[in-house]
Amino acid sequence: MRAGDRGYLGLAAAGAGLSARRLPRRPRYRPGDRQRAAACCLLLAQLFFSAAALAGDWQRVFTSATLSVDQRAYPGSALREIRGVARVEASLNALMALLKDAAFNRHWVYRSGGAKILEQNGYRQAYVYGVVDAPWPMQDRDTVVRFDYTQQPDTRVITITITNFPDFLPRDPRYVRVPDFGGHWQLRPLADGWVEVTYQVFGDPGGWIPVWVANYAAVTSVTRTLQALPDVVGRYRDATSVYVLEPGPILGYSAPHRASVAPVFANASRTPFTTDNFNSQDRLNADSQKP
Repeated sequence: MRAGDRGYLGLAAAGAGLSARRLPRRPRYRPGDRQRAAACCLLLAQLFFSAAALAGDWQRVFTSATLSVDQRAYPGSALREIRGVARVEASLNALMALLKDAAFNRHWVYRSGGAKILEQNGYRQAYVYGVVDAPWPMQDRDTVVRFDYTQQPDTRVITITITNFPDFLPRDPRYVRVPDFGGHWQLRPLADGWVEVTYQVFGDPGGWIPVWVANYAAVTSVTRTLQALPDVVGRYRDATSVYVLEPGPILGYSAPHRASVAPVFANASRTPFTTDNFNSQDRLNADSQKP
């Protein structure tokens, strides 16, 4: 009901033999009422978005014939969690060899400034140092994460969890150490030699970066990285490892012969690592390493 209609209601009530004085009077605004109303609206909005974050509904932000990228609210943060899912024609061994090739990382991972193995525990675990080449005028970032590899023996699904270890290595003043980062890679075999590759991450870049810039960069990073993956995985088509089981006939194709090889992370250094010896010698020549 409009505010002006209350006068007509009073006249109608009087004509019907009712006392117009019984009708509720128009409320008077007191000082501070508008501020209190605004505060209530803000509180309700915060509760709404907190509920949405807890619900964790994915929102599609990019799609193509073989790639989809989604984002969702991350509880307790204004930053978004990103998930990319791509379909790639490749073997599990080829994909694993690509993901483990630290020296080649900067040639396909979006804005990678290079990566190096700090420590490895067999095939299934490694601590990796990486540099993020941030656009000007922002300062470059660096990360220290642990990768843990598992494969389900029945489905052959491979999961590589990513856990942040920012204090594993002393900080370098040239970079902003990423304070919070985590997620996983998942490789799920499909029929006819295809693999569904999922890359899901959440990260706080640290330092001062506008939230919208950080969220845009996260979506762009996952999208560009997964777009580049099919173009480079072919260089590992002959890779094999006793630690990676290819799917059998039950999934639509036979497992290839798996030669016995030494555990990968072959680019691991046997010398103590510091950021001082992380230089161009640790990076492959892009022209000579194209697939």
